[in-house]
Amino acid sequence: MRGYKRNMIKIAVIDSGLDSEHSFLGNGLKEFYDVNEGGVERQNIPVDSNGHGTACTYIIHRCIQEYELYIYKVFDENLVTNTEYLIQALEHCKICRPDIINLSLGTLKNDSRLQRICEELDDSGCILIAAASEDLFIETWPANYKSVIKVTGDIEKKDMQYAEEKENQLELFLYSGPQRVAWKDGKYNIAYGNSFACARATGEIAGIIKRIQSKNKQMILEYIKENCERRVKAENFSGRKIDYSELKKAAIYPFNKEMHSIFRFRDYLPFEIEKVIDLPFLGNVNKDAGQVIGEKDSGIIIESNFNTAINDTIDTVILGDLSELSRVYKKDLVKKYSEAAFEKGKNVISIELLKEDTYRELKKISEKYHCMFQCLNDFIQKQTTDIKYGMGTDKPVVSVFGTGPKAGKFTVQLQLKYALEKVGYRVSNISTEPHGFLFGLNTIPLGNYNLLEYIPVDKQIDAIKALLMQVTQTEKPDIIFTGGQSGVVPFSSEINVDFNVLSSIITILASKPDMVILCIRPEDDVSYIMRTIQAIESFGYGRVAVCAMTSLSRDVKKKKGISYEIKKYYKGLEISDRLQYFEQKLGIPVVNILQEADVVKCIRIIQEKFS
Repeated sequence: MRGYKRNMIKIAVIDSGLDSEHSFLGNGLKEFYDVNEGGVERQNIPVDSNGHGTACTYIIHRCIQEYELYIYKVFDENLVTNTEYLIQALEHCKICRPDIINLSLGTLKNDSRLQRICEELDDSGCILIAAASEDLFIETWPANYKSVIKVTGDIEKKDMQYAEEKENQLELFLYSGPQRVAWKDGKYNIAYGNSFACARATGEIAGIIKRIQSKNKQMILEYIKENCERRVKAENFSGRKIDYSELKKAAIYPFNKEMHSIFRFRDYLPFEIEKVIDLPFLGNVNKDAGQVIGEKDSGIIIESNFNTAINDTIDTVILGDLSELSRVYKKDLVKKYSEAAFEKGKNVISIELLKEDTYRELKKISEKYHCMFQCLNDFIQKQTTDIKYGMGTDKPVVSVFGTGPKAGKFTVQLQLKYALEKVGYRVSNISTEPHGFLFGLNTIPLGNYNLLEYIPVDKQIDAIKALLMQVTQTEKPDIIFTGGQSGVVPFSSEINVDFNVLSSIITILASKPDMVILCIRPEDDVSYIMRTIQAIESFGYGRVAVCAMTSLSRDVKKKKGISYEIKKYYKGLEISDRLQYFEQKLGIPVVNILQEADVVKCIRIIQEKFS
């Protein structure tokens, strides 16, 4: 073995070994151990079965050149080991007593013996540093033990950052992007990942020890907090689940497409919809709300006077998308109607994603009147660009897309969700519709421009993957539904691709659906439907297995600068003929999702696909 200097910082690296052909180490190496079935065996000539351990040691060396190095080889050439070898290596560290142990590794198994030895080493003054999982919502050990400093990679930031963990525990963030490192056989390689961020953290902490002349872990962590940038983590992309148990009776305004869905599935809400309010010139006032959406009479007659309607038994007002009205009237109507409701002691839920200043102002006003104010902002986490995202899900994914807006995509998702749950399936939803959170769905409103304040377009694919991973880990579903916004392709080459079309493409790339349900409208041209199917299937994921046709046809008109619709509901033979026509032309099943028999048909198609 090479010589070494006394009173050096002692560093142990538990990894794939060390390549002896590299000269960067100088006299730093003190001992090399091979951990195998025979136990921990000291070897004279260091070897590296993979190159990973040499790379980690090289990164540490770039941070600090004077140290005593103890190498434990636990990995084979495929970076495979077992928990037993890791525990043996850590037990042996009690003998050589390093100041720092670098663990650029992790296991999915939370072993009580592994936790115990980490705690014992920590109590003895040894600093353990371990790499977190590359997937945000997968826990790995030993990184998640309180006794260990967890390190997460960042492909952009060069300087060390930290985030506060529970019970005064810190998580460190360091560069994990592509970098040139020493490898096996005397060669160099380009590598990246959390492992190398962990090695960098080891070198940085060794440098801090030298700088402050103390090996006390608490003093080192305090130094990091005083001298490094604090990072805000956003691990939960769907926001918290809200308890609506204190809300009893609600009014909804205006009666637009999102409110149609809320009203159609009102039995699944945790409160009653007692009043429906709408704009007088749209022609719905004094009509039954059920009749307006093509259902049987509900007994709720649509009103027009907002202030009068919320005077009596109502305790909550649900505001729909008022952005177009606000633009036409040049007023912030969310603020106007929220303030009017607060003054009457009513709670307010807005399904809009508001500008941050408006959101904060309305929160303050609601507190003044002791009312609840909630909007989509409560479900979109801040600082999402500052963390490493997840890798998606291994659960079956069914994505629901449409040929355009108002094709019944959200209705299809909820119909199938509740039908599948009735027959015993665990169903999770990633809702891109802004009102999804009212039904307890995980919500990320991709079609909303204000979302760009929180999640830039280039990060949205990763954000959905992270949400899919989170849902997989926390809800443990049998199947996951996702959905898109508007259409997937423009109606013609002369029409610019709008943001909603882009958001549908983002959903496809992120969710990699195993199966697609395409929502179509009675007035759709067959060639356009086929072009949409071709576009979806060209991504190479799931095929369009079924089309779901809404019974509602719409002709868009304008009045006073505001778009509104003349609606026609297909019924009886009309809808049967239209369904048959599309099925013959498209060559795949076409269903009316509001018919119980067609819902059963869809479930069978899903079961056959994933059985």
